[in-house]
Amino acid sequence: MTVLFASTFGAIDAHLSFRSASQEDAHLPEHAAPLLAETGAAGAIAVQSRRGIGESEWLLQLAESHPFILGVVVWVDLSSPNVERILDRLCAFSLLKGVWYSPDDTNDSAWLLHGDLQRGLAALSQRNLAFDLAIQPREMRAVPELAHRHPELRMAVDHMARPRVAAGEREPWGVLMRAIADCPSVSCKVSGLFAGDVPPAAHAARVQPFVEAVVRLFGFQRLMFGSDWPHAPAAATYRSAVETGLACVEAASDEQKGRFLRDNAVDFYSLEPPAA
Repeated sequence: MTVLFASTFGAIDAHLSFRSASQEDAHLPEHAAPLLAETGAAGAIAVQSRRGIGESEWLLQLAESHPFILGVVVWVDLSSPNVERILDRLCAFSLLKGVWYSPDDTNDSAWLLHGDLQRGLAALSQRNLAFDLAIQPREMRAVPELAHRHPELRMAVDHMARPRVAAGEREPWGVLMRAIADCPSVSCKVSGLFAGDVPPAAHAARVQPFVEAVVRLFGFQRLMFGSDWPHAPAAATYRSAVETGLACVEAASDEQKGRFLRDNAVDFYSLEPPAA
């Protein structure tokens, strides 16, 4: 049923990652391709998992030889004084669609508003690149002000800002997410649904209230599904990630499911859509 369900919409996985063969825990396109085929997904957005410009270029080069990778989100040090030059170098790769950044030291919950970051964010907007917000609940408070400063910059909250699903703590996450959802330039990824201390079979029920909250706040016009493969706990398979995401929107109309599973990713990342 999952295959038929996902393939009906030409689903796009808006968040998966790869790790090079030189690393002990390698995860490569040849590992992901059969998983997408099994669930009927038409393509994916590859999101860089480890910092470093060398890793960014490796991922962009890798994507060019795998047609199911429809776009790439790389890490860039947006606080660098050379950020424009770095972005222009990476923009030589046509599959570059977005950037994520977080500092090594995230003890400052307002780092998104630091002055040295604003130039890099403006450079993203000027190059029609999206910004993936790799944040946690304590950093959510800064997002509305960031959206106000950069109204033309498309932003997506990765993994619903990692709420404490296992503990069932919906506040203050819910209040903070409501303020973010009021910003029309910000979308949200329903991804990273699995927590290591919750059995995969129980996850649909645990995560359902959080997904219902972002559906209510963002609507189906600004939500994307992502598997977060391979970062989910080992007990959670790619198929179970897809099934959990689908179960959370089971009551949606076909049009809404199409937005959630495919169309929003196409629009947000300015993709060439795959054939449905």
